[in-house]
Amino acid sequence: MNNNNKGEEMQKEIYLNLDLLETRVAMLEEKRLEEFFVERHDATRLVGSFYKGKVESVLPGMGAAFVDLGLEKNGFLYVSDVVDSAAGLESILDTLDYDAPHGHARDKGMPSIKDVLKKGDEVLVQIVKEPIGTKGARLTTHLSLPGHFLVLMPFSPHIGISKRIEDPKERDRIRKALEELKIPKDIGLVVRTASQGADKRDLAREVKYLLRLWQSIKERARRAKAPSIVYEEYELILRVARDMLTGDIAHVEIDSVQDYRKFIRFLNSFSPHLRSKVKLYNGNVPLFEKHGIETQIDKLFSRIVQLSRAGTSS
Repeated sequence: MNNNNKGEEMQKEIYLNLDLLETRVAMLEEKRLEEFFVERHDATRLVGSFYKGKVESVLPGMGAAFVDLGLEKNGFLYVSDVVDSAAGLESILDTLDYDAPHGHARDKGMPSIKDVLKKGDEVLVQIVKEPIGTKGARLTTHLSLPGHFLVLMPFSPHIGISKRIEDPKERDRIRKALEELKIPKDIGLVVRTASQGADKRDLAREVKYLLRLWQSIKERARRAKAPSIVYEEYELILRVARDMLTGDIAHVEIDSVQDYRKFIRFLNSFSPHLRSKVKLYNGNVPLFEKHGIETQIDKLFSRIVQLSRAGTSS
């Protein structure tokens, strides 16, 4: 049996437990907890959100600018994250020094930050890293809008395909399907793994959805007064539908009627055929207890880890 067939037989399931305070998501593989996420309903979602910010200061020595987002701490924007042409982006990828602090580029043809930004400039940025301690959020002007099948990349006009799609014929089929769509010249797309097997209609529907979303963001940014948020990343339940519900997921169970309906409505916008995988759970036993998830979570956060004795003898 080859590895691909073995992988296809792995049973993966997603369970969503929602209450008044938080959303919990568990992904099981062969009944074992593989991924676990928690999001409090009163938490501010920063990564992925777009802000219209105002440059507060420019520091040539750091090759960065500090940007007021209207948050507690200013965000920081490296010059490698603000050069805004496709050619500039390719140049950045060639000159990045990953041994430098924060992975920003050293002086290898990169323009000085003071030649790109000045104090008082207004910029549309996306948060790519949460604030940590005294550090503000890390920002980029290389914006991206993820969908289920594709990621829309304003200002980066090329088509990239996930390396996980290995079949050359499938890669060629997807590329041709996208090239046949009327995509604005300044817009690029990255093809996600979930696109395997998606027909042209699925891809066209998502391109249309992402383009509408981008137009809405541009209009809000045009009208907004800096600093302000112009697009907030989806809450956890919708990110699960967008990012985790791939072809190898056997089924999804949700224990809230309201959120089950929200999940289904969201699926209708890009992958209505996946609705059959989603079930509403209304049993008497709590969802995570029924599937042994609560016990596995307790072990995950236990301060004492029981190690197996198997294989310890020589």
